[in-house]
Amino acid sequence: MGEGKDWAALQCEKIILGKEFWQKATELCKVHEPLVRVLRLVDGDEKPTMSFIYEAIDRAKLAIKRDCRYYTEYWKIIETRWSFQLHQDLHAARYFLNPQFQYGVISSNEMIREVMDGLKKVITRLEPNMDAQVKATNQLLLFRDKQETFGTPLVQRAWKQSNPVEWWIIHGSCAPELQKIAVKSQPYEDEE
Repeated sequence: MGEGKDWAALQCEKIILGKEFWQKATELCKVHEPLVRVLRLVDGDEKPTMSFIYEAIDRAKLAIKRDCRYYTEYWKIIETRWSFQLHQDLHAARYFLNPQFQYGVISSNEMIREVMDGLKKVITRLEPNMDAQVKATNQLLLFRDKQETFGTPLVQRAWKQSNPVEWWIIHGSCAPELQKIAVKSQPYEDEE
């Protein structure tokens, strides 16, 4: 081995045995692990709807925020890709109006704002009547807060076992304007 190769080997050894190298490697693993989970979901045999991917991305971001010191740098990269290629207002509406996510998942405040903005745009797009838009928007609280029939034990148990469209058709009658929006915005099982 020549003198140059010995020097290069020593430099590599110094880097690899250094504390900073392993801290960065650990940080990168903490970033990549949640993202790999999202990729597994997308690449699985059963193709998920965008609302499931939406929720998986949110979970990944929260895990990165929880586990990484410099999470904002990673979030910027994820957000750039998400915003310009994957995120659509309709996906946000589907996410919010899917009872599996509304009642079964805790979202970040940042995501709630993003979802609500997209949802309001979809309501405006799908419902041309301004009075019906206002009613649908007001009915969001009934759905979110499990009021009226949304809070009954049957309805709360059914969301775990039902397709979102069928759930809304059967259980959404206490919020007819929102029911109409929810049914129009949710995909059926074979869509997407």
